[in-house]
Amino acid sequence: MTVYKFYREPGRYIEAQPERWRWEAYYTDGSSLKQFDDKELLYHQFREIDQSKLDRFVMRHEKSYLVAPLTLKFKPWMKLIHYYENTVSMSMGRGPTRHEKVYCFGYEGSKGKTIIRILPDDSIEVTDGSNN
Repeated sequence: MTVYKFYREPGRYIEAQPERWRWEAYYTDGSSLKQFDDKELLYHQFREIDQSKLDRFVMRHEKSYLVAPLTLKFKPWMKLIHYYENTVSMSMGRGPTRHEKVYCFGYEGSKGKTIIRILPDDSIEVTDGSNN
C-alpha cells in the first residue's frame, strides 16, 4: 500500500494512509490539488484548497475504474464543505463491532446547505445538512 507524507511542520512528517474516497480540487486556471498527490506522495489537508478560484470539487473512489466520481461544479457564492462521520455498527452478539466512515461533502450558500453523504456501501444520500 502506498504511504503518503503529511508535513505538520517543515522537515517533519507523519504518514497518511489513503482513504477509500478522496477529494480533488480543480481550479479555474487549470491547476489542481489532490488530497493524495500520487506524483509527490503527499497528503494535503482540506484547508489547503483555494476556494476563491475553485472550479469543481471531485470525490473519487479508490477503485475509480469501477465507481464513477462524484463532481460538484462550484459557483462563486458557494462555501465548500467536507467532513467525515464515523459510524459504529453493533454486532448484537453476532460478530465484531464495525467502525465505518461516511464521507460528506457539499456546499453552503445563502439558501442553506446541501450535503452529499457517501455511505459505507458507497450509496449516496443528499441532505440539507440538518441533523433531522
